[in-house]
Amino acid sequence: MACSRKCLSLELLSFWCLISYVQARPNAEAMALLRWKETLNQSSLQSWTLELSNGNLTSHGHSHCKWFGVSCNKDGSIESINLQGELFGGNLSNLDLSSFPSLVSLNLSDNNLRGDIPPQLGLLSKLAYLNLSMNYLSGFLPVSLANLTQISLLYMGNNLISGELDQRLFSNWTKLQYLELQNNNFTGMIPPEIGHLQNLKELALACNRFHGVIPHEIGNIKRLKALALHLNYLSGPVPPSFGNLSELTILFLQQNELSGPFPHSLLSCEKLNDLRLFDNQLSEGVAEVFFDQAHLEKQILLSLDMLYLSSIN
Repeated sequence: MACSRKCLSLELLSFWCLISYVQARPNAEAMALLRWKETLNQSSLQSWTLELSNGNLTSHGHSHCKWFGVSCNKDGSIESINLQGELFGGNLSNLDLSSFPSLVSLNLSDNNLRGDIPPQLGLLSKLAYLNLSMNYLSGFLPVSLANLTQISLLYMGNNLISGELDQRLFSNWTKLQYLELQNNNFTGMIPPEIGHLQNLKELALACNRFHGVIPHEIGNIKRLKALALHLNYLSGPVPPSFGNLSELTILFLQQNELSGPFPHSLLSCEKLNDLRLFDNQLSEGVAEVFFDQAHLEKQILLSLDMLYLSSIN
């Protein structure tokens, strides 16, 4: 009998601890946002307020789930933060990202954010959508982002991010469909491991300082629809493996240092409708490759809406 009572007491204690944890998490999330708010231009965040009522945190009669830009799941935990274009400045180092274990979507684009990208972003194990584009973020791209195994969209374009792309970033992004890192200060070579992103549909690495050859492994990304590598310092030939990209509609390679013959295999890309190659050193007149292939002329040119070939040797 005593043993039964003891077991029952332990079960009740465990249940009480679980309830307390579930109730505490939303409050911890709210407090993390409030602490971050104090470091920002708060004009758009006036709804972010809490008050004490009977010893518990409340938000003027409605939960933090009704705050501007915040959405919650059925348990009251924050799963989405969307504050695009609010221009509140500040940085991300003052935001305790470890407080948001249920976060699925984070959109802080176009907010004049500065400073480094915090490695703590890698703690958001459920994150599928991350948009930090159009800010002034600097430093390196943290390798901890490789832990985002659920990520499907990653927008970091139009920032001041520098350094090389760590090959380890591409090991776990099996669900990634959209990767935009354009208009930054990335250097080094494009890692061949980028070819592991088999579900990728759009890849934008344009307007950086990448050098070296274009990895032929990109030709393994069979679902790729748009590829933008222009305005870099890429050299060598256009990989013949690009002919494997049967879904490709947009290919921007202009304003690099590409050389060698134009790969005839690219004629296999029947859906290609915007091809830009100008300001390179490609040999074997590209126009001839397209227009002298009588048996392919209709097939290719009817789908090719834009063909930019000027300034090619």
